[in-house]
Amino acid sequence: YNSKNPERGGAKKANTGKDPATRRTELKELRGRWEIMCNEHLVRGGIDARIDMRSHAERGTGLAPEVKQLPSQWRDEQQRAEVIDFRTARIEQQQTAANLAREIPDAGAEIVSLSAEREQRAKPARQVEAMPAADLVKAWD
Repeated sequence: YNSKNPERGGAKKANTGKDPATRRTELKELRGRWEIMCNEHLVRGGIDARIDMRSHAERGTGLAPEVKQLPSQWRDEQQRAEVIDFRTARIEQQQTAANLAREIPDAGAEIVSLSAEREQRAKPARQVEAMPAADLVKAWD
């Protein structure tokens, strides 16, 4: 909390005298209730999107957490455009990852399989190169 320059230090926290562990637990419970309520309303509205309060790590998405965007970054038009561009690129990245997962459910295994296939195809070529010319002619016949 920075009372002299609030734009550099955020707002004063009013934790109501609770210890941080209790406060953290209460916040997670609040987010859980918010997730349930929002998802129920999305279902009622016929919208397929859902809210998930878990982190990317907990969900196993493989995405890095998004950098926190401070209010000061939204004040300037150019900075606002940069934040919007960043978020648009992030959405496109997520959509591409979802499309890849849908088209190739186990992309990692596909890559390993292709690498193994390349190695397998390269083996006979290496064996032929290592043969003496006389043996090569015999093998050709």
